[in-house]
Amino acid sequence: MRHSMRLATCILGMWLGGLLVVGLAIPTGFRAVDTILKDPGPEAGKLIEKLGPADARILMRHAVSTGNRQFFYLWGITQVVLSGILLTYLVFGTSTGRVSLTLAGVMFLLAAWMMLWLIPQVDTLSRALEFDQSGADGPAGVTFRALHRMFGGAEAAMGVLALVLLVRFLRHTRIQLTHHRSGV
Repeated sequence: MRHSMRLATCILGMWLGGLLVVGLAIPTGFRAVDTILKDPGPEAGKLIEKLGPADARILMRHAVSTGNRQFFYLWGITQVVLSGILLTYLVFGTSTGRVSLTLAGVMFLLAAWMMLWLIPQVDTLSRALEFDQSGADGPAGVTFRALHRMFGGAEAAMGVLALVLLVRFLRHTRIQLTHHRSGV
């Protein structure tokens, strides 16, 4: 069991690293737009002047949104793949208990739900609101913000589940190692 959990802990470590990157990277694009508009530099300033600050802001936010949508889909696929590999490995490659299998199963279902429903919903509303700034305060904007909070909550839940599994695996490995060294 000790050696068989290495792959599972590696998958969870990669997953937690990915969650951290997603949490840090996604918001920075929109902040960069405001930073550029405040201090664009000479070349960017000329372009912004031609477009006008309001239109330049919309265009830059469109570029960031397009990249974020692609990133969300890629991350969604990655989470489904990682959770599928983890669950399959735990079922067929280890003798882990029901609690760990249940946690891994919940992670898989959550990743699938996000990929099949939540991310497409965010994508659709994001596209609808991108160039219609007046819609941001309307019902579509409210729904979009609620979906974004759901995404953040789902990612936080995924992180907690991954950490719980990781701690369970590391504790079990430590116990196994202790018994092995003491000759039990």
